[in-house]
Amino acid sequence: MFRIVPRTTPPIGGRDATARLLDAYAHWQCAAPRPHLPTGGYRVRRDGDDDVLTALADGRALRRVAAPARVLAARAGSGAVLARLAPDESAAVEIVRSDGRVVPVAGARFALEQAAWLPDGTVVLTADGRLRVGVVDADDGRWQESRDVPRGRISVSTGGVLVRRSGTVLLCNFARGSTMELPPDTVTVVEYDGVRALVRRDAIEVGSPRRRVVPTRGTAIGAAAGRGGVAVLTVDRGRHRLTLVDRGGRVRDTRLVAAGTDICSVDALSVSDGEIHVRLDGVATPPQVFRYPWREDPRTAIPAAGEIVVARADDGADIDVLVTRPPDVRRPRPLLLDVYGGFGVAHVPHFEPTTAAWLDAGGAVALAQVRGGGERDERWRQDGRGLRKRRAVDDLACAARELVAVGASRPDCLVLTGGSLGGTVAAAAALRHPGIAAAVVTTAAPLDLARLSDNPLGSRWAGEFGDLHSEPAVAEHDPMSLARSRAAGAPPFLVLDMADDSRIDAAQGPRFAEVLRRAGVDAQHVRIAGAGHGPASPTALRDLGTRFLSYVARVLEEDT
Repeated sequence: MFRIVPRTTPPIGGRDATARLLDAYAHWQCAAPRPHLPTGGYRVRRDGDDDVLTALADGRALRRVAAPARVLAARAGSGAVLARLAPDESAAVEIVRSDGRVVPVAGARFALEQAAWLPDGTVVLTADGRLRVGVVDADDGRWQESRDVPRGRISVSTGGVLVRRSGTVLLCNFARGSTMELPPDTVTVVEYDGVRALVRRDAIEVGSPRRRVVPTRGTAIGAAAGRGGVAVLTVDRGRHRLTLVDRGGRVRDTRLVAAGTDICSVDALSVSDGEIHVRLDGVATPPQVFRYPWREDPRTAIPAAGEIVVARADDGADIDVLVTRPPDVRRPRPLLLDVYGGFGVAHVPHFEPTTAAWLDAGGAVALAQVRGGGERDERWRQDGRGLRKRRAVDDLACAARELVAVGASRPDCLVLTGGSLGGTVAAAAALRHPGIAAAVVTTAAPLDLARLSDNPLGSRWAGEFGDLHSEPAVAEHDPMSLARSRAAGAPPFLVLDMADDSRIDAAQGPRFAEVLRRAGVDAQHVRIAGAGHGPASPTALRDLGTRFLSYVARVLEEDT
């Protein structure tokens, strides 16, 4: 269990702000590592800058690799499928047998894949970023594509292989050799000890004959099955909720995920030895692993209070803003306002050493749950998508103004932050609404929507951002167009990009910063070596966090 280490640094501001922040950052990097979940009798643990695969039965270390690594699938007594992720999101996949023998998997290109270990000893494994699926012989490591599974968006679970294509969902069960069509709103299918659960967006069907159980509230986004039943994870207006349904279809436990007053979220579920495990965290709560349902409450690391501030958008929509700040401090604080707002992904709180250091030094952190994300229903997502992406941008500006109105911060000490698509939204908001923030930090963000196709995956994003060439209104939320036409009064920008990013064109960041500088804006561009769009080495993560905190501390020092 995590041990609380009290910290009592002075609030952000003054000449020593940067030194205090970096000291707190170094502390939280060491004090709160992200634990891996146990899976099928195996677990990865961090040892320095390496990851070590261990067998839970006797604690033996079976394999040491350079971080980051993760277990894709495992079977007690047989072994684990281990993926070693590179910064460019490619992966080396290997099967580590229970005796420590390592069998490299060959026959395809691997990236962010999924796998399942079948009862007959073979392994089902996706390839090419989950565009194909095949089976692996666990003894020789040969991956062979299955010709029986149609092409589509593929996901693998304990209940089989799901293929989404043209509005239909197919379940392919390799163990049974069967294929069946499922309802189009199917999220996943999980199975344990002969009991199968079909999880849909608003219901779960358990057993045979199936019995429908409607989750208490929210939209289902994941599930895991074990001896105690099926744990269903839902998102309910931007909050994570867990519901346990037993084998007979009865609800045994339901709870919002929190640690005291800190709003938390679940970022992973797993099953090992029949037990369902949950990893949760929050802005002030370090990552912790529990058997679900847990009896012991999660522990916060930093004294902080979480609350929801509701901002009213210009068209009357309510925008939830999750705020974490020092308890019993009502005066305005230096505040990091983070955003995502796209692809139907819920923007929920997680623990990061950077934001922990910021809180520890007396600052506040807020998450704006704007339209385009997955915090609510499908309409919420569609209202911030395509030509309506400007709504996400304007929602963020409303959130910033509301935080000032309620006394949580001031415009001269509020920093907008966003990663990936969130950086697009943050940059556009600062340019469309000058005066709402003291600075902007974007990380690995597409910043030139007119050249969306220059990004390796840009052809897949036109539906989310709109096509500037055929839809001129896209210029209203395109950061590059706004930088050329509306840079007057813009705050300072820090544009961060990743040297090994496999999704974002490397030329966009420096080009955007140069356009801002020509317009008289203080804009810096920094490229982080050894980092990708998601995976990064521990050294790269330290560099990223240090540069981020040094920048925001300097900007706020200059404004105080």
